[in-house]
Amino acid sequence: MNHYDNIVLSKGAYSVTLFTTETSENGDNKLIVIPIPTTKTNQSAGQKETKVVDLLRITNTLHLVTYITNLGGVTANTIKQNLITMFKGAGTTGGAISLTYDNSTYDVFIQKWTIQKLHVPTGTATATTDVPYYTVTLDFVVGTEA
Repeated sequence: MNHYDNIVLSKGAYSVTLFTTETSENGDNKLIVIPIPTTKTNQSAGQKETKVVDLLRITNTLHLVTYITNLGGVTANTIKQNLITMFKGAGTTGGAISLTYDNSTYDVFIQKWTIQKLHVPTGTATATTDVPYYTVTLDFVVGTEA
């Protein structure tokens, strides 16, 4: 399985390395849209142009498709459990997870995750880091804790 980037998620005493197969950075700008009404007497002039107020209320999100494999003597199952522990607070105060991705570090908050177990064919070498055991789909919101 080809991977593009290694990402590292850290929170409290936990740190997990995942290998990405797909990444996307998304932004959502909450605009205030004000449709201007047309009265009966000025309908012949046509539709009024909609007014937009842009307050730059942008939410940045990351969507990552990754996989977990045995790594440095740690089993894929242990890495999966550590990942879930981070998503459930990792026994620390505060919700931010540190994400190192694309040579930058972000404070992120998990919004949604899916972990799917893969069935490794019999006879496949399982001691290498090239054998994925779980695919993990992650959706994070980038931000700071309020």
